[in-house]
Amino acid sequence: MSVLWHYIQNGASLGPIPEEQLRALISSGGLRPSDQVWHEGMAGWSPIQSLPELAALVPPPAAKAAPVQAPQGQAQAPPPKSGKVWPWILGGCGVLLLLVLLGGIGIAMWMRSKVGDLQRNPAVAAAELLVRANPELEVVSTDYAKGTLTVRNRKSGETLTMDAADIKQGRLSFRDEKGSEIRFKGPEGGSGVVQIQGPEGQTSIGAGTKVQAPSWLPTYPATPVEGLMSLAGKDGITGTIVQKTQDSTAQVMESFEKALKAGGFEVNTIRNPEGGIVIGEWKGMKRHVMATIGRSQGQTVATVTYRERN
Repeated sequence: MSVLWHYIQNGASLGPIPEEQLRALISSGGLRPSDQVWHEGMAGWSPIQSLPELAALVPPPAAKAAPVQAPQGQAQAPPPKSGKVWPWILGGCGVLLLLVLLGGIGIAMWMRSKVGDLQRNPAVAAAELLVRANPELEVVSTDYAKGTLTVRNRKSGETLTMDAADIKQGRLSFRDEKGSEIRFKGPEGGSGVVQIQGPEGQTSIGAGTKVQAPSWLPTYPATPVEGLMSLAGKDGITGTIVQKTQDSTAQVMESFEKALKAGGFEVNTIRNPEGGIVIGEWKGMKRHVMATIGRSQGQTVATVTYRERN
Protein backbone atom coordinates (compact mmCIF):
# COMPACT_ATOMS: atom_id res chain seq x y z
CA MET A 1 0.00 0.00 0.00
CA SER A 2 1.30 3.46 -0.91
CA VAL A 3 2.60 5.67 1.90
CA LEU A 4 0.11 8.36 2.88
CA TRP A 5 1.66 11.79 3.39
CA HIS A 6 0.55 14.91 5.26
CA TYR A 7 1.86 18.37 4.34
CA ILE A 8 1.59 21.93 5.65
CA GLN A 9 0.85 24.68 3.16
CA ASN A 10 0.10 28.30 4.08
CA GLY A 11 -0.22 27.30 7.73
CA ALA A 12 -2.85 24.61 7.09
CA SER A 13 -2.26 20.89 7.55
CA LEU A 14 -3.51 18.91 4.55
CA GLY A 15 -3.74 15.25 3.64
CA PRO A 16 -3.34 12.39 3.81
CA ILE A 17 -2.52 11.90 0.12
CA PRO A 18 -0.73 9.03 -1.69
CA GLU A 19 3.00 9.43 -2.31
CA GLU A 20 2.41 9.60 -6.08
CA GLN A 21 0.23 12.68 -5.60
CA LEU A 22 2.77 14.30 -3.27
CA ARG A 23 5.55 13.74 -5.82
CA ALA A 24 3.39 15.31 -8.52
CA LEU A 25 2.76 18.37 -6.33
CA ILE A 26 6.49 18.80 -5.72
CA SER A 27 7.62 18.29 -9.32
CA SER A 28 4.95 20.70 -10.61
CA GLY A 29 5.98 23.44 -8.17
CA GLY A 30 2.76 23.15 -6.16
CA LEU A 31 4.83 22.68 -2.99
CA ARG A 32 7.93 24.69 -2.05
CA PRO A 33 11.19 23.14 -0.83
CA SER A 34 10.58 24.71 2.60
CA ASP A 35 7.08 23.22 3.01
CA GLN A 36 6.81 20.64 5.80
CA VAL A 37 5.80 17.00 5.17
CA TRP A 38 5.24 13.97 7.38
CA HIS A 39 4.01 10.38 7.27
CA GLU A 40 3.55 7.61 9.80
CA GLY A 41 6.91 6.34 11.00
CA MET A 42 8.71 9.69 10.77
CA ALA A 43 9.89 11.26 14.03
CA GLY A 44 8.35 14.63 13.12
CA TRP A 45 7.67 17.14 10.38
CA SER A 46 10.52 17.81 7.93
CA PRO A 47 10.96 20.31 5.08
CA ILE A 48 10.91 18.78 1.61
CA GLN A 49 14.44 20.03 0.93
CA SER A 50 15.79 17.93 3.83
CA LEU A 51 14.50 14.63 2.38
CA PRO A 52 16.76 13.54 -0.54
CA GLU A 53 14.13 11.40 -2.26
CA LEU A 54 11.73 14.37 -2.35
CA ALA A 55 14.28 17.18 -2.77
CA ALA A 56 15.35 15.60 -6.06
CA LEU A 57 11.86 16.28 -7.41
CA VAL A 58 11.98 20.05 -6.80
CA PRO A 59 12.11 21.80 -10.18
CA PRO A 60 15.24 23.94 -10.68
CA PRO A 61 14.75 27.73 -10.59
CA ALA A 62 14.50 29.40 -13.96
CA ALA A 63 17.95 30.63 -14.96
CA LYS A 64 18.29 34.27 -15.88
CA ALA A 65 20.39 34.89 -18.96
CA ALA A 66 23.24 37.30 -18.30
CA PRO A 67 23.58 40.16 -20.79
CA VAL A 68 26.40 39.58 -23.27
CA GLN A 69 28.85 42.44 -23.39
CA ALA A 70 31.07 43.15 -26.34
CA PRO A 71 34.84 42.96 -25.67
CA GLN A 72 36.55 46.25 -24.97
CA GLY A 73 37.57 48.11 -28.06
CA GLN A 74 35.02 46.26 -30.19
CA ALA A 75 31.92 48.07 -31.29
CA GLN A 76 28.59 46.46 -30.61
CA ALA A 77 26.57 45.35 -33.57
CA PRO A 78 23.79 47.78 -34.45
CA PRO A 79 20.25 46.66 -33.68
CA PRO A 80 18.47 44.96 -36.58
CA LYS A 81 16.36 47.12 -38.75
CA SER A 82 12.66 47.01 -38.09
CA GLY A 83 11.99 46.19 -41.70
CA LYS A 84 13.74 42.81 -41.30
CA VAL A 85 12.33 41.95 -37.87
CA TRP A 86 8.64 42.38 -38.54
CA PRO A 87 8.39 39.72 -41.25
CA TRP A 88 9.73 37.13 -38.80
CA ILE A 89 7.37 38.25 -36.05
CA LEU A 90 4.39 38.45 -38.35
CA GLY A 91 5.33 35.15 -39.91
CA GLY A 92 5.50 33.43 -36.51
CA CYS A 93 2.24 34.99 -35.37
CA GLY A 94 0.66 34.02 -38.68
CA VAL A 95 1.60 30.36 -38.22
CA LEU A 96 0.32 30.38 -34.65
CA LEU A 97 -2.90 32.08 -35.70
CA LEU A 98 -3.34 29.57 -38.51
CA LEU A 99 -2.94 26.63 -36.13
CA VAL A 100 -5.44 28.14 -33.70
CA LEU A 101 -7.92 28.78 -36.50
CA LEU A 102 -7.54 25.26 -37.89
CA GLY A 103 -7.99 23.76 -34.44
CA GLY A 104 -11.02 25.94 -33.79
CA ILE A 105 -12.54 25.07 -37.17
CA GLY A 106 -12.01 21.35 -36.51
CA ILE A 107 -13.70 21.53 -33.12
CA ALA A 108 -16.52 23.67 -34.50
CA MET A 109 -17.15 21.19 -37.33
CA TRP A 110 -17.12 18.27 -34.88
CA MET A 111 -19.57 20.05 -32.56
CA ARG A 112 -21.82 20.93 -35.50
CA SER A 113 -21.99 17.26 -36.49
CA LYS A 114 -22.79 16.34 -32.90
CA VAL A 115 -25.63 18.79 -32.19
CA GLY A 116 -28.14 15.99 -31.73
CA ASP A 117 -25.80 14.02 -29.49
CA LEU A 118 -25.01 17.11 -27.41
CA GLN A 119 -28.70 17.51 -26.66
CA ARG A 120 -29.20 13.81 -26.02
CA ASN A 121 -26.29 13.28 -23.61
CA PRO A 122 -24.23 16.42 -22.88
CA ALA A 123 -22.03 14.59 -20.34
CA VAL A 124 -20.74 12.09 -22.91
CA ALA A 125 -20.34 14.83 -25.52
CA ALA A 126 -18.31 16.98 -23.13
CA ALA A 127 -16.12 14.01 -22.16
CA GLU A 128 -15.53 13.13 -25.83
CA LEU A 129 -14.55 16.73 -26.59
CA LEU A 130 -11.97 16.69 -23.76
CA VAL A 131 -10.54 13.36 -24.91
CA ARG A 132 -10.18 14.55 -28.52
CA ALA A 133 -8.31 17.61 -27.26
CA ASN A 134 -5.78 15.41 -25.42
CA PRO A 135 -3.07 14.00 -27.75
CA GLU A 136 -2.29 11.17 -25.31
CA LEU A 137 -5.83 9.78 -25.50
CA GLU A 138 -8.02 8.46 -28.28
CA VAL A 139 -11.73 7.65 -28.51
CA VAL A 140 -12.35 3.93 -29.08
CA SER A 141 -16.14 4.05 -29.17
CA THR A 142 -19.06 6.26 -28.17
CA ASP A 143 -22.65 5.25 -27.56
CA TYR A 144 -24.82 8.27 -26.86
CA ALA A 145 -27.96 6.16 -26.47
CA LYS A 146 -26.40 4.06 -23.69
CA GLY A 147 -24.36 6.97 -22.34
CA THR A 148 -20.95 5.28 -22.63
CA LEU A 149 -17.54 6.39 -23.85
CA THR A 150 -14.49 4.12 -24.18
CA VAL A 151 -11.06 5.74 -24.22
CA ARG A 152 -7.57 4.33 -24.88
CA ASN A 153 -4.26 5.64 -23.57
CA ARG A 154 -2.01 5.86 -26.66
CA LYS A 155 1.16 5.17 -24.63
CA SER A 156 0.09 2.32 -22.35
CA GLY A 157 -2.70 0.87 -24.49
CA GLU A 158 -5.00 0.71 -21.45
CA THR A 159 -8.71 1.32 -22.00
CA LEU A 160 -11.30 2.87 -19.72
CA THR A 161 -15.06 3.03 -20.20
CA MET A 162 -17.16 5.82 -18.75
CA ASP A 163 -20.84 5.08 -18.08
CA ALA A 164 -22.94 8.24 -17.78
CA ALA A 165 -26.35 6.64 -18.31
CA ASP A 166 -27.52 7.85 -14.89
CA ILE A 167 -25.72 11.20 -14.93
CA LYS A 168 -29.03 13.06 -14.37
CA GLN A 169 -29.31 11.23 -11.04
CA GLY A 170 -25.74 12.28 -10.21
CA ARG A 171 -24.24 8.84 -10.87
CA LEU A 172 -21.14 8.15 -12.93
CA SER A 173 -18.87 5.11 -13.22
CA PHE A 174 -15.55 4.13 -14.79
CA ARG A 175 -14.55 0.55 -15.63
CA ASP A 176 -11.18 -0.67 -16.89
CA GLU A 177 -10.48 -3.59 -19.22
CA LYS A 178 -9.99 -5.93 -16.22
CA GLY A 179 -13.50 -5.21 -14.94
CA SER A 180 -12.39 -3.08 -12.00
CA GLU A 181 -14.98 -0.33 -11.47
CA ILE A 182 -15.16 2.98 -9.62
CA ARG A 183 -18.60 4.56 -9.06
CA PHE A 184 -19.29 8.20 -8.22
CA LYS A 185 -22.50 9.45 -6.63
CA GLY A 186 -23.05 13.19 -6.53
CA PRO A 187 -24.52 15.33 -3.74
CA GLU A 188 -28.14 14.78 -2.79
CA GLY A 189 -30.49 17.23 -1.12
CA GLY A 190 -27.91 19.99 -1.02
CA SER A 191 -25.62 17.95 1.24
CA GLY A 192 -22.46 18.65 -0.77
CA VAL A 193 -21.23 15.07 -0.22
CA VAL A 194 -19.69 13.03 -3.04
CA GLN A 195 -19.55 9.25 -2.57
CA ILE A 196 -16.94 7.10 -4.32
CA GLN A 197 -17.15 3.30 -4.39
CA GLY A 198 -14.18 1.33 -5.69
CA PRO A 199 -12.25 -1.92 -5.29
CA GLU A 200 -10.45 -0.55 -2.21
CA GLY A 201 -13.65 0.46 -0.41
CA GLN A 202 -16.04 3.38 -0.10
CA THR A 203 -15.15 7.04 0.34
CA SER A 204 -17.36 10.02 1.19
CA ILE A 205 -15.98 13.53 0.72
CA GLY A 206 -17.50 16.93 1.47
CA ALA A 207 -19.05 19.01 4.21
CA GLY A 208 -21.88 17.04 5.81
CA THR A 209 -20.27 13.63 5.33
CA LYS A 210 -21.75 11.09 7.72
CA VAL A 211 -18.81 9.89 9.78
CA GLN A 212 -19.12 7.06 12.26
CA ALA A 213 -16.13 8.10 14.35
CA PRO A 214 -14.55 5.18 16.25
CA SER A 215 -15.06 5.07 19.99
CA TRP A 216 -11.32 5.46 20.64
CA LEU A 217 -11.12 8.80 18.80
CA PRO A 218 -11.02 11.78 21.23
CA THR A 219 -13.18 14.81 20.43
CA TYR A 220 -13.53 18.21 22.07
CA PRO A 221 -16.28 18.02 24.74
CA ALA A 222 -19.71 19.59 24.22
CA THR A 223 -18.93 20.55 20.62
CA PRO A 224 -20.75 19.35 17.47
CA VAL A 225 -18.85 16.99 15.19
CA GLU A 226 -18.98 17.67 11.44
CA GLY A 227 -17.86 14.99 9.01
CA LEU A 228 -15.55 15.97 6.15
CA MET A 229 -14.18 12.69 4.79
CA SER A 230 -14.73 8.99 5.43
CA LEU A 231 -12.97 5.98 3.86
CA ALA A 232 -13.61 2.33 4.72
CA GLY A 233 -11.51 -0.26 2.91
CA LYS A 234 -9.88 -3.64 3.27
CA ASP A 235 -6.84 -2.09 4.96
CA GLY A 236 -8.81 -0.20 7.62
CA ILE A 237 -10.62 3.10 8.09
CA THR A 238 -9.63 6.72 7.55
CA GLY A 239 -11.65 9.85 8.21
CA THR A 240 -11.63 13.56 8.94
CA ILE A 241 -13.93 15.46 11.29
CA VAL A 242 -14.17 19.16 12.11
CA GLN A 243 -15.15 20.83 15.40
CA LYS A 244 -15.69 24.54 16.04
CA THR A 245 -15.79 26.29 19.40
CA GLN A 246 -15.44 29.71 21.01
CA ASP A 247 -12.81 28.34 23.43
CA SER A 248 -9.16 29.27 22.93
CA THR A 249 -6.77 27.23 20.81
CA ALA A 250 -4.71 26.52 23.94
CA GLN A 251 -7.74 24.95 25.67
CA VAL A 252 -8.55 22.77 22.67
CA MET A 253 -4.96 21.61 22.23
CA GLU A 254 -4.64 20.75 25.91
CA SER A 255 -7.88 18.76 25.75
CA PHE A 256 -6.66 16.65 22.82
CA GLU A 257 -3.27 16.11 24.44
CA LYS A 258 -4.83 14.83 27.69
CA ALA A 259 -7.40 12.64 25.92
CA LEU A 260 -4.82 11.02 23.65
CA LYS A 261 -2.44 10.32 26.52
CA ALA A 262 -5.30 8.85 28.57
CA GLY A 263 -6.07 6.55 25.61
CA GLY A 264 -2.53 5.17 25.55
CA PHE A 265 -1.25 7.24 22.63
CA GLU A 266 2.27 8.59 22.31
CA VAL A 267 1.74 12.31 21.84
CA ASN A 268 3.81 14.92 19.97
CA THR A 269 2.76 18.56 19.84
CA ILE A 270 3.80 21.31 17.44
CA ARG A 271 2.81 24.82 18.54
CA ASN A 272 2.61 28.06 16.59
CA PRO A 273 1.18 31.53 17.33
CA GLU A 274 -2.18 30.60 15.78
CA GLY A 275 -2.57 27.18 17.42
CA GLY A 276 -0.72 24.03 16.44
CA ILE A 277 -0.87 20.30 15.74
CA VAL A 278 -1.34 17.41 18.17
CA ILE A 279 -0.22 14.00 16.85
CA GLY A 280 -1.01 10.69 18.54
CA GLU A 281 0.41 7.23 17.69
CA TRP A 282 -0.92 4.06 19.30
CA LYS A 283 0.68 0.62 19.53
CA GLY A 284 2.96 0.30 16.56
CA MET A 285 1.13 2.94 14.54
CA LYS A 286 -2.02 0.81 14.23
CA ARG A 287 -3.97 3.91 15.19
CA HIS A 288 -3.02 7.45 14.21
CA VAL A 289 -4.62 10.80 15.09
CA MET A 290 -3.61 14.27 13.95
CA ALA A 291 -5.56 17.26 15.29
CA THR A 292 -4.81 20.60 13.60
CA ILE A 293 -6.06 23.53 15.69
CA GLY A 294 -6.29 27.12 14.50
CA ARG A 295 -8.48 30.20 14.27
CA SER A 296 -10.95 30.96 11.48
CA GLN A 297 -13.75 33.55 11.33
CA GLY A 298 -13.58 34.28 15.03
CA GLN A 299 -13.71 30.61 16.10
CA THR A 300 -11.27 27.92 17.09
CA VAL A 301 -11.40 25.14 14.50
CA ALA A 302 -10.08 21.63 15.13
CA THR A 303 -9.60 19.47 12.02
CA VAL A 304 -9.02 15.90 13.17
CA THR A 305 -7.75 13.22 10.80
CA TYR A 306 -7.70 9.64 12.07
CA ARG A 307 -6.70 6.23 10.75
CA GLU A 308 -6.94 2.66 12.03
CA ARG A 309 -5.30 -0.29 10.29
CA ASN A 310 -6.83 -3.75 10.32
